[in-house]
Amino acid sequence: LIIGASAAFLVSVLILKRSVLTEKIARHGFHLTREYDVDPLEVLFVGEVMEHTVLTFDAELPADEALRSISGTDPLSVAERRQMLYPILGDGDRLTGVVTRTQLEGAVHNGCGETTVSALSIRTPVVAHADETLRAVAVRMADREVDKMPVVGRDDPGRVVGIVTLTMLLAGRLKDLQEARDYERVLRPRVVRPRRRSPR
Repeated sequence: LIIGASAAFLVSVLILKRSVLTEKIARHGFHLTREYDVDPLEVLFVGEVMEHTVLTFDAELPADEALRSISGTDPLSVAERRQMLYPILGDGDRLTGVVTRTQLEGAVHNGCGETTVSALSIRTPVVAHADETLRAVAVRMADREVDKMPVVGRDDPGRVVGIVTLTMLLAGRLKDLQEARDYERVLRPRVVRPRRRSPR
């Protein structure tokens, strides 16, 4: 009996796209292809996807010098080239705010290159913690209308440990989607057609 039940369940999982439960849900407009799937945003943590290599600025650094330092970063450093949010550090290398590349470019373009990054900064940035789930951070991003955050220490909120962006959050989703596609590709039956013999 146990063997028969196990075999039936295995066949239903591998062959049938929907069960009675998911079929009823699908009739209401919610199409499910996988019944019991864990949301990757619920099980992945910020520390697993965040960028650890972070370019930071001293609070008194002029905007034009900050922009030049961005241009002078190692062209092979992918992390620094794609970074768009820069933590600003004050006394004791403590986080005092953040500034975006767009803000720096705007200041220089408007002839305010001598303005310090601290004067341009967002003084109370929205932050994340390495031990938070991606789901929690995604909700905070949507609520505060931001797409990137500095990651700070849980016990030391002035210490910057990384940067997390919306793209990094989506990476968890994309990885899960790719795994699902690979799973379906393995299960898809192959049809072997007989070879046609050429007439003699």
